[in-house]
Order: sequence, then structure tokens, then C-alpha cells
Amino acid sequence: LLAITLLVGCDKAGDIGLNVQPANDLLHVLWTDTTQIRTALFKEDSIRTDQGEVPNGIVMLGKYIDPVFGEADASFYTKLSMPSQILANSFGTNPVCDSVVLSLDFYGTYYGETSGRRPTIQKVNVYQMEDDISSASYYYSNQSLRVNSVDLAQGHIYYPSFGDSVPVLNLQTMHAMNVKPQMRIPLQTMFGQMLLNNQGTNVSDNTVFESFVKGLYVTTTNTTGLGTMEGRINMFRGASSTLNLYYNYHTRNYNNTADSTVRAVYYFNAGPYRFSHFNHDYSNSPLITQQLADTTTQWTENYV
Repeated sequence: LLAITLLVGCDKAGDIGLNVQPANDLLHVLWTDTTQIRTALFKEDSIRTDQGEVPNGIVMLGKYIDPVFGEADASFYTKLSMPSQILANSFGTNPVCDSVVLSLDFYGTYYGETSGRRPTIQKVNVYQMEDDISSASYYYSNQSLRVNSVDLAQGHIYYPSFGDSVPVLNLQTMHAMNVKPQMRIPLQTMFGQMLLNNQGTNVSDNTVFESFVKGLYVTTTNTTGLGTMEGRINMFRGASSTLNLYYNYHTRNYNNTADSTVRAVYYFNAGPYRFSHFNHDYSNSPLITQQLADTTTQWTENYV
């Protein structure tokens, strides 16, 4: 019985279901392992990059040399606003700027080199804006605003890395403490001193302050020396990035007989309005420049 069962149960190899499918219902399907794909490139005019379109106030900064698309550079414009704790307090008597640092909060995502080695060095420049950013307007990736010619960052050099914590001085303990990954850009103290000198006029009200300072333009356009597949375009949380103003001021001591020096810090929010700006250079990418220059749509053929 076992032998008969095995003999009957064994059938020649075949496709499941073909023996019950009517011949006139069979699907005659062919297959191939070479598919021809025809592609063409078309350049978009621009995209919206303002806070109303990009969630979480994300901005982009950095330069990258793509092996196919060439050089790409991302910059951003941002307003500055004063938190309520600054408006409720003065900067003290005869305040003197110790340092001022623009702290950009890494979002943790980037576009660029993925070799695993240390990211290529880049140069960042920061300029004070001369045009306002309006909350009632849309801003696009190819849009620019007028800025002051003074580089507040003085060509600051940095290695983009969102995986390392940063040591920052704790003003209460006077010891360094590690904080979450961020890019810290030292700015000229004269910018911080300007804010301190105007505390009674242009810094007393947030609306007046935003009109007085207008904002900052942060860019890596002047970064040079990158090779193919070098560089990174990083994303930052604009809403949680800050301008940190460290300063000293004089106050009376406990017996009210002499002045002592106190060190303090205030945080200016990097917002509330911002947008990213992009530059692309296709000069070292013959395929891209050829297709973009051909208004009749030149096709390329590849096999996969």
C-alpha cells in the first residue's frame, strides 16, 4: 500500500494549477532580463523652502561635489527673536561682550560623502541681513536677500559631524559639560557688543529688535578644495538653534562698597522665520549640461 501511494503521489514536475486551467484561459506571458530605459533631465525652476512649507523649521547648510550632478551648495536665511526672559531683564550696567556663538542644532540627516571617514573640512560665513523675512510671503530655493559685507564668522572652519557631543562651559560650575551634537560658530564680539549697547532702544521690544537686526545669512559658498564625492549638506533644526551671547557686567558686592564682575549668557532664538537657498554648478558634469542645454529633449539609453 505504501509503495502504491508513493507511486501515485509522485508526478512529473510542472507549474501548479496548469492541469486544471482550461487551455483557452492560459496567460501567455513572456519575460526578459534586459529592459531598455529611456530618460531625460529637466531642470525645475525652484521649490518652496520657507518655514510654511518645510516641517519643523528644518534648514540646510553645506557643500557637496556629486559625481553625476556636480557641485551643490546649501545656505539659509533666518530671523532672530528675543525670548521673554531677555525682554524681562536688562543686560546690567556697562555690559561688555565676552563672546557670541551661533549654535546650530543638528537634525541628524545629511546628503554627501558616506565613506565612513571623517567628513571633509568646510568653511562657513555668517552675514547680517539687510532685508526682512516676511511671514506673509513665500520663499523659494533660488531666492536671495541683501546682506552686509562683513563676515561675522570670519571664515570659520568646521568638520560637519552630528554624531559627537560638544563640551560647553557651565557658567554655574565653571566646568565643561557635554551637550547634544551641534555646530558652534564663533562670531565677532563687535556684533554682540552692538546688541548690548542698544538694550534700552532697539533690544527692548521683540518687534523693534527684529526690525533692528533683521537676521543672519549662513553659507558655505566659499568652501574650496573639495574633490568628487567630498563634502556634506547637513540639516539643522532652525527652531531650536540659538545665538548665545556671553558678557560681563558690573554689580555692587554684598556690602555695597565696590563693583564686582558677573558673567551671564542670553539665548536668541534663530527664528521664527527662515528659508534655505541652493546653488548648483553643473560645469564639471558634461552629461547634465548637455541635456539641460538641449531644448529638443535629448534622450540617453541605458540597459539594466
